[in-house]
Amino acid sequence: MELKNAKHERFCREYIIDLNATQAYIRVGYKERGADASASRLLGNVKIKDRIAELSLESIDKLEMTAARVLEEIGSIAFHDITGIGVVDGKPVWDAIRTPDKLKALDMLGKHFKLFTEKHEVKVTERIDFSDWSEAQILEYINKNQENK
Repeated sequence: MELKNAKHERFCREYIIDLNATQAYIRVGYKERGADASASRLLGNVKIKDRIAELSLESIDKLEMTAARVLEEIGSIAFHDITGIGVVDGKPVWDAIRTPDKLKALDMLGKHFKLFTEKHEVKVTERIDFSDWSEAQILEYINKNQENK
């Protein structure tokens, strides 16, 4: 629902353009001096937060942007075959064609589907049998050891 304060409404609309609160604050017509702090205060306002969230959802809906569609597009880039494109006199012309970054797209898909996992070595310095401990005792032990780090 649109905000009653016209400048606040405009601030929200300007903010979703580039997610730069300071610049949105200035574009609305407020003074540059102290804009960063004032813009930050506006972002802390619950009504403004809610309106920005609402406008962001509207933008996503207008673009018909869904997680499935984003993954589909990344997949089409990742698995697009560019052979036969940009051939002059039987030779490929790669400089004339701007191709999407296949490695980046494949990396994004791999991360999304958790295909790449990092291995971390953990060295156990102490074994403790928690089987006869209560939940409260375990939590107390964990908290105590976190404080010591």
